[in-house]
Amino acid sequence: MNLPNKRAAELLGKDKFKSEKAANKIINDTDLEAWKCIIDNAEFIFSYIKEKAGRKLAFAINKDNYTNIFKFFKYYAEELDYFLVEPLTKLDTDKVKPQMLELINAGSVEEKAYAVKYLGLINDADSAKLIFEQYKENFEPLKNNVAEALAALEDKDSYSYFIEQLKSEDDWEKVDAARFLSVYGNSDAVKPMLKAMSTSDMAENIAGEISSLVNLSELFTSEDKQIQELSLEAFDNILSGIPEVWDVDSLLGFKVYDCINKIIELSQDDVSFEGQYALLLLKMKNKADLFVENSQYTFDAEKDALKELEEIHNLLNSLGEDFWKVQSENLYEELSEESLKRKKSVIALIAELNQESATEHLLPMLEKETNEILLCEIISAVDKLGQASRIKNTDELLSKIKDPNLLAISKSSLSHI
Repeated sequence: MNLPNKRAAELLGKDKFKSEKAANKIINDTDLEAWKCIIDNAEFIFSYIKEKAGRKLAFAINKDNYTNIFKFFKYYAEELDYFLVEPLTKLDTDKVKPQMLELINAGSVEEKAYAVKYLGLINDADSAKLIFEQYKENFEPLKNNVAEALAALEDKDSYSYFIEQLKSEDDWEKVDAARFLSVYGNSDAVKPMLKAMSTSDMAENIAGEISSLVNLSELFTSEDKQIQELSLEAFDNILSGIPEVWDVDSLLGFKVYDCINKIIELSQDDVSFEGQYALLLLKMKNKADLFVENSQYTFDAEKDALKELEEIHNLLNSLGEDFWKVQSENLYEELSEESLKRKKSVIALIAELNQESATEHLLPMLEKETNEILLCEIISAVDKLGQASRIKNTDELLSKIKDPNLLAISKSSLSHI
């Protein structure tokens, strides 16, 4: 590894002897420069290389040099924190634990992150309340370690608190709760998280946390119809968030291939959600084609993610013309759903796919619809389809829209009639 610090480079290098020697020197000499060099370059180092280096550092920690480790705690390394902390759990708890508690009470957020990791690893139930209090700190690695530690302690109070927090009217609080519950790892939280997602303006973020907690494709066949419907909505939110919220690498993390494969299977014989299936399949096909044809989306993607994209693209393009004709027809069923979000999603996709034939379905909606957000979406979509001239009674239509921003957008769409 070509790093500016010699010991850091040797620790990450292929020579086993030099690597082990470098690990011992870094720990024994409290070589913070080498440690900071590794942290500063962490994003360019493969995870498996960091793991090997971490194991060597862990092996170098013992009862004679462990006090040196507390100086390393000033600099946080997310994928290496376990390797610095775990060896300390094998030492005298009566000596180490008081120092960890001191860090939690008076240390930096980086030091607290290591200390919380330690208390979780030793299953220190007496510290559960103190650990929980650290979640208020604005440092994501610390928040993650808090959730992991409380999960290891099977702390019910924190779990119940964040389940209630999902009901907050503040979207940021909802997302924060979803992040905690995702890391905490109790799948019983899935349904409350799905409900929170369905009423949030940050639905993509919450959907991502749900998908990190469970494999969404397994929820598509849930016996609970609400979970089934909302899990499909969650997958829609995830597709909407790529690449705006997450990059192409997220295709792999969210197991998008598994989800698409399951939806294709369900679309063959399950008519209850055929409109949603059509929406998701057409949306993913459009994105897969876009990503494959435009390198700007994939130039820095991981090799495994590119393979996932290729498999998704090949799968969707292997389906026959008749299959996609049926999906295009089924898509319009979503326009009659009660869910505002589902209607908005299908209208946006219609405009993106330039499905001019959809005009026959959109125009009648303008006469009946009262929701001004949806009216604005429909007017904009019809305009993008080049069919704005077919919109009648525009003055009456615009009178339904009270929000000045939505009104301005709608007037702009109708300005060239």
